[in-house]
Amino acid sequence: MLDTIRLRLYGANDIKTGTLAEIQAQNGLPRFAVPEHNELYRKILTKQGKNFTMHLTYNREIDDYEPIAEDEWMLNKNSNTVTKHYQVRDRMKFYEEGKVKDKNKAINGSYSVPSSFSDVTFRINENGGFIDFQVSIPKYLYGHSLAEFIPQTESDLKFEHGINFNSYDFQAKFIYDRLFKFIDKFFTDLCIFFSCESIPNNDYIEICRLDFCYNMYFKSKEEALRVLQEQRKIQMKLKRSSMAIEKSFDTSIWYKNEHGTAYKIYHKGSEYSSSKFGDLRKHLNINKEFIESYINRNCAPDTKKFYRENQGEIWNYFLAKGKDNHFALTPKDEERLRAVIADINEKTPYKIPFLKKEMDKVLRFEISMSNRYFMYLYKRHCFRRNDKIHQESVKRYKQAASIYANSNKQFSDVTRKDRKNYKMMHGFLNRGIALILGDNQSLKRYCTKAGSDYNHVSGEYNISRFEYRYTVLGKHDTVHFSEYFLMQCIKRFKAFVKHYTIHEIEPFEAIMDRIKEYNNNVQSNVDAYNERNRFKVVNPGTGEFIRKRNGQKMTKATQLLTRKELMQQGLKTVNATILGSVLTQMYHHKKSLTQVFEDLGTNKSTKSRIKADLKFFEVFDNSLSVAEPVNMKMTFEKYYWNTSGLQYAKNFYRNIKLKSEDYGINPFDAQSDFAIA
Repeated sequence: MLDTIRLRLYGANDIKTGTLAEIQAQNGLPRFAVPEHNELYRKILTKQGKNFTMHLTYNREIDDYEPIAEDEWMLNKNSNTVTKHYQVRDRMKFYEEGKVKDKNKAINGSYSVPSSFSDVTFRINENGGFIDFQVSIPKYLYGHSLAEFIPQTESDLKFEHGINFNSYDFQAKFIYDRLFKFIDKFFTDLCIFFSCESIPNNDYIEICRLDFCYNMYFKSKEEALRVLQEQRKIQMKLKRSSMAIEKSFDTSIWYKNEHGTAYKIYHKGSEYSSSKFGDLRKHLNINKEFIESYINRNCAPDTKKFYRENQGEIWNYFLAKGKDNHFALTPKDEERLRAVIADINEKTPYKIPFLKKEMDKVLRFEISMSNRYFMYLYKRHCFRRNDKIHQESVKRYKQAASIYANSNKQFSDVTRKDRKNYKMMHGFLNRGIALILGDNQSLKRYCTKAGSDYNHVSGEYNISRFEYRYTVLGKHDTVHFSEYFLMQCIKRFKAFVKHYTIHEIEPFEAIMDRIKEYNNNVQSNVDAYNERNRFKVVNPGTGEFIRKRNGQKMTKATQLLTRKELMQQGLKTVNATILGSVLTQMYHHKKSLTQVFEDLGTNKSTKSRIKADLKFFEVFDNSLSVAEPVNMKMTFEKYYWNTSGLQYAKNFYRNIKLKSEDYGINPFDAQSDFAIA
């Protein structure tokens, strides 16, 4: 249901100002606006270790010297807890009307906690005083996005509600609470990783981005790709002339609207194998690291030696399987290599051939929402939605806007009071917002009630900003991230999925897609067949190729098969152009196969071959009159059915204990072999 989330922590280096702050500092209280975030900021800058990277390009060195007492100097030189601090910065200079401003560039990095192989990326903006963290929730919990952020098959919540959780709408009732519990878990992991004493302060944390997703399962890769091609033909209700960007590829549909929201439908299997977006390479590296550790600890010297000598071939095999390509192993060591590969596949955290096969059956729907869309949706549909004063002001604003937009009406029709209201409301609706996680009751009242913004004496209404002192949050319209707002986001995601839901595929298109898919797979099938059956064309006594009676040398096993046998095993292409012409006559011109042959003057042998090819694709005279039904129900029934099986679950989860994952609480056993730090 949810995928990527970006959280912004404000007050990383902002300092309180004023007399009260000075008095508090003299009494030993922290001067920083948000001490919890300042502690994290300092811990990140001094962090070193495995699973952590940080990129700081360098223009200026900082090497501080301070006068300290002799005993303190001795302690620093001899204590194991003292760490050298050395920072590197990229800086920018701005020249404007004789003034020079010197600013730090952002610091970028990533880390991963021991219970998760997925990286968390972060970005520190020292000038703005905030830190961004971005993470994919399913990948953080399960390591891949074939998994969904829902209570898993054997979780307590799933047992409690049973088949009700098959329903997407029923799942949506729990998502707000589950999201917050995941965020709690995320920040707990973060504090443990960076050795922070304080949990981040939700009152100063903004949700900057939230991605909604759904994996829709089909019977096969071919059906999934056929559905994607049909979806291209749908007249996009969401597509308007103001759309900023539109991109389409062979295995994806992607576009962005005027509010900066990105809409995507893509074939999950193709995305997994992609070098730019996919996780195949990452899974290979994790598996390789795990196997290296496992072999060093558990295997005999002979096995270690064999692995070292053949590891390149072994991992190229897994890479090929992840890309759905055939890979021929060295014949001399093939038997032992297959045994080693099977053993590795059994032990690795990520079962790459399995994941590729399952992802090939999936089309993924995804919407990425960020600040611009949050501003539009919150201010127009959520902010003070039940407050009569605010709604009356919105009504007057729309009436004035209608007059201003109509060239046939006079601006004088808008009263002075309504002009003032229009200016105020227009400014408010077009100012950016910050969605705050915290449970601040004052902020909640601000978002639901007009309160002191309405002057009962003059009858004027003016929306103020909620006060956030000392941080850049004070420059935004801060609002509460409410459950109602999240439900509005989900409502729009469901509308997107529904818009692209099809119920049947036209038979002509379905058959042509099957022919194309069949031809595309022939070469890889031929290579695999010849590799497996090489012994059939080589004389075991002499090592020479077998020859036919006419003296022709047989170098490939496919040469021993008849045309019918080649077709049945997917080893011979068909003439798509000729079959397409015949099918066009049958479908678009409503002709029988006999009539088509008569019109084309087809000879007997060609007629026989075309009939055989059409029969192979199950095409008869009445085949093109019935559309192929497609099941595109937005439920989690298939997901739960799949993961309820023990063998499927072992391949699906990197640790079988994740089958009981519930609210984002990690049941991961820290002593497990998979918990490599």
